Amino acid sequence: MDIARHRPVPRRTLLSLVPAALVASTLAACGKSESEPPASATGAPADPMALAASARGFSVGQLMSAHTVYVFFDATCPHCARLWVDTQPLHGRLKLTWIPVGLLRNGAEHGAVILAASDPVAAMTANEAAVSAGRTGGPASAPPADALAQVKANTEIFEKLGVRSVPTIVYKNAATGAAGIEAGYLPPDKIAALVGI
Repeated sequence: MDIARHRPVPRRTLLSLVPAALVASTLAACGKSESEPPASATGAPADPMALAASARGFSVGQLMSAHTVYVFFDATCPHCARLWVDTQPLHGRLKLTWIPVGLLRNGAEHGAVILAASDPVAAMTANEAAVSAGRTGGPASAPPADALAQVKANTEIFEKLGVRSVPTIVYKNAATGAAGIEAGYLPPDKIAALVGI
């Protein structure tokens, strides 16, 4: 290949690509520091499935399924809201356990309201619709102290996973038996591929 034929990319063109790359990276996940990229599973515990199973959340989908996916979410995260809606087609194929954590402003309070609800699935659906519509601010009423304490405990478990952004998906592949952690929004077909279904 003749190197002389390749023209260098003008600096202005390169700089115009930087904002687009930053926007793309921030659309994938929410975290404590929006300037940081989505976390990797580096330094993850030896058994992330057992750690995730020790958190308290609510389940949707095939409740007796052999395939469980744990989703750590913040109730004010727009990427989590999108994942909630987009994973509905997976409900017939696996069990998804949604675990609220408190990373973002008012996230712990909204997550506690969902946990304390008599119907957490309906509360989650209403919450995620409000997040998608651009809701800001805290919940209409103060959540119960025990539910708020549980969200705090979930957040501590989440931090032990070695990730810093939500949504975070903890799964086990059906074929290999290997557990894994993925931080950031994933389309449902990618989640199904990770689980091996």
